[in-house]
Amino acid sequence: MFSFPEVNTSQSDSKIQKEGIYVFGGKGENGFPRDSTWLMRIGKSVVTWYELNPVGARPPMRYSHSMCYSEEYGFLAVFGGRTDVAMRSNNYQQILNDLWVLNLEILMWF
Repeated sequence: MFSFPEVNTSQSDSKIQKEGIYVFGGKGENGFPRDSTWLMRIGKSVVTWYELNPVGARPPMRYSHSMCYSEEYGFLAVFGGRTDVAMRSNNYQQILNDLWVLNLEILMWF
């Protein structure tokens, strides 16, 4: 099904505590934004989700944000997005313009 490339031993000293696909925020089943951090790990025949509990103040709940990974520094950056919780009854949509960084080596938000 999947074929992984050969790993160069000089590249195996990863700064990531756990490899996988990281997900932050999004909308829950109730339609409200979330502020949780998840890790999806793909095995040979199973996909497993783990909720992470990074230390430090976490970013405000959000959805429709951007998130990118820096291999050089070993972190995820979360930028912007929307959070509609405060004024949901008024159909108010708050646009975020902030930047948060998750250090994957120590699992800490900055």
